[in-house]
Amino acid sequence: MPTETHLLEIQQYLQARCGLIVLNTYEEERWLSGIREMADREGWQLDEWSEVSSNDSREELLTQLRELALGENSHRLFLLKDIQSQLNDPHIVRALREACQQGKQFSNTILLMGPDLPLPLELEKEGVRIDLPLPDYETMQELVEELLAEVCEIPDSPYELDSLRISPFFDRITQTLLGLTLSQARYTLSHGLQKTNAKINERLFLSLVNDKQGLLQGSDLLEYYDLSTDMESVGGLDTLKEWLEQRSTAFTETARRKGIPAPRGVLIIGVQGCGKSLTARAVAHMLKFPLLRLDISTLLASERGISERNMRMALQTAETMAPSVLWIDELDKGFAGASIDGKNDSTLSRLLGRFLSWMEGQRGNVFVVATANNIDQLPPETVRRGRFDELFFVDLPNYYERTEIFKIHMQRRQCDPTKFDLHELVEKTDGYSGAEVEQIVASTLLECYSTGRTVTQEEFLESADEIVPLSKTMEEKIFEMREWAQGRCRRATPDSRVQQMLDQEKRSGHLQEEPALATAQREWKRLTEQDNLAAAIAEYVRVNDQCTFEEIKNDFAPYFNTQGEHGLVIRQNPKVMLAVNLSEELNQLLSQLITGRRIYLHPTEASAYKRKLPLSVLSGVPQNRQRDFAWLPTCLRIVPPVHNSQVLSQVGRIRKSSATSEA
Repeated sequence: MPTETHLLEIQQYLQARCGLIVLNTYEEERWLSGIREMADREGWQLDEWSEVSSNDSREELLTQLRELALGENSHRLFLLKDIQSQLNDPHIVRALREACQQGKQFSNTILLMGPDLPLPLELEKEGVRIDLPLPDYETMQELVEELLAEVCEIPDSPYELDSLRISPFFDRITQTLLGLTLSQARYTLSHGLQKTNAKINERLFLSLVNDKQGLLQGSDLLEYYDLSTDMESVGGLDTLKEWLEQRSTAFTETARRKGIPAPRGVLIIGVQGCGKSLTARAVAHMLKFPLLRLDISTLLASERGISERNMRMALQTAETMAPSVLWIDELDKGFAGASIDGKNDSTLSRLLGRFLSWMEGQRGNVFVVATANNIDQLPPETVRRGRFDELFFVDLPNYYERTEIFKIHMQRRQCDPTKFDLHELVEKTDGYSGAEVEQIVASTLLECYSTGRTVTQEEFLESADEIVPLSKTMEEKIFEMREWAQGRCRRATPDSRVQQMLDQEKRSGHLQEEPALATAQREWKRLTEQDNLAAAIAEYVRVNDQCTFEEIKNDFAPYFNTQGEHGLVIRQNPKVMLAVNLSEELNQLLSQLITGRRIYLHPTEASAYKRKLPLSVLSGVPQNRQRDFAWLPTCLRIVPPVHNSQVLSQVGRIRKSSATSEA
């Protein structure tokens, strides 16, 4: 049944002797049945008219309107269907106006029914508009129950209606069909059940979503994507995936009844080519929601007011398809030059203001996934809490993530990753983005195929050598992004995979720390034995988070000489000592890793060291230049510090300076 609230609203306007009521709806039959029942119940005469109701529909319409104005019958409802074509006729418009003005004294009312009816200026102030909604959850639930009952009656059907009613499938089907008319929902679900041979499974939901997108297409303001990308296609980003998985449960009807608010969206910021857009597409697959992409540039028009109207229509379409995922790729470029205070591009500022206001107020189960590359162009209003539920920073993939990415792209191209030394490839591509790893795999396989060569390890390594990664061409920019993200965004990747695993096991009470730690410790030892010392130290720091120079010296001593007459200082403040008594080789390795931002210095307590330098101890990075030698205790991590990261990333090497003797 139609929503009782809206039928009651229509009845109240009729009782108030409103002369004209415009009913905006695509569902003529559904709402007509409710209006007919209401007219019978209240004792009102209901007459209906359409273009095909008689041979001379225009004359009949004029006659009926005159009778309505003269009050030949009281308490009469005159319902006109699809009258758009007649509203260009001045005689019809005049007759409608007189019937509205004079007929209401006899409790006579004109009802105009159709989708988004345009009224002539003369009639705009004569009555009211009522937007009749699409089927709500309860109405759609009745339809789903009706069709699933038919499935249960099929001979040898494994389903029982009582069991289906309380299953998660029932709620998911109902949610998926929301946004359609009742007739659209009926044949969409029927078509899906035909395709799956009356099986209620994941194929059914994908069919429903794809059919729903096809039915609601027609706007060139949004692009529609199929749900072909799942989370298995995304390598790494475990923290982001876990967050999305948790939020996906909030879209159920059970969550709504318990007062759990539906998530608004997520903003994913980070380095280009690291999976932001791929994740956006995978979110829709996870939720089984239609995926709509909004390109801000398609909204812009030269005529005043058209851009704002396009934004309004695009957001209305997204709400019509709800529950849905609205993907805004490269938000920074789309709204570049916009600000709510209007000091920059006024059109973009108005579009941004409307979009952000809609995000705060919308309750239509539209989940927004926005991505951004350039933080400098990102309007500050977009990152304020309350707009997006969370902000995530996606960095260059680490060792484990690159391993997953290599496997994904090799398997996608029928190339067995077990036949290659993935460890060597992953080490070779340190600092490469996910897109660059994909390019290595794709170009290698293409070149080998076109020349008839066998795909070998060397071919992959040569392809990697031919690519100059973003970490080199945009080193300063990436560093700035990392700096900006500190304290503002959650990291999409855990800082330390091993540390995350240990913490999780501690929280759950399981004593499985040693096997995981032992496996990780073996990795840096293996790299050391292969004489890959830089990678070994980086892996050691990854595993032994917040380790000290003293611990590195001691643990690497069995493999090569770590003791010597060299040390490290802060380059901008060379009397701030960081480490002493290092071998020349270890000193050079640590300097290269720190200045190359593969490992990072963090101030720590002097108590972290067993042997302390015989110097005055600094509690933090000094703001002024040191006159006398002093020691800044530091530890090493794979994530940059929140403060003074630029200063701490520039270190200088010294040879047995007079620092200790002065002390």
